[in-house]
Amino acid sequence: PADASIISHSNPDKTSRALSETVLEFRIAEGKNRQIRRLCKRSGLTVTRLIRTAIGKLHLNDLPSGRWRELSPSDIINATL
Repeated sequence: PADASIISHSNPDKTSRALSETVLEFRIAEGKNRQIRRLCKRSGLTVTRLIRTAIGKLHLNDLPSGRWRELSPSDIINATL
């Protein structure tokens, strides 16, 4: 099962050619292959961008896109608890 929350929603007026956009946050206990994409497709939603923000207790926080950092000993200990 997945827990979903609406983060933001834009609905342009009817004279605009822009599409409405909704940003959702999903929380899942165990990620199966393409689970979120399949869930959205079954619900009639189109996924245009998917971002993983955490794995277990390890969160990206303010790490810029495309960047990496070494794990600290506390990251490793907390991730295994």
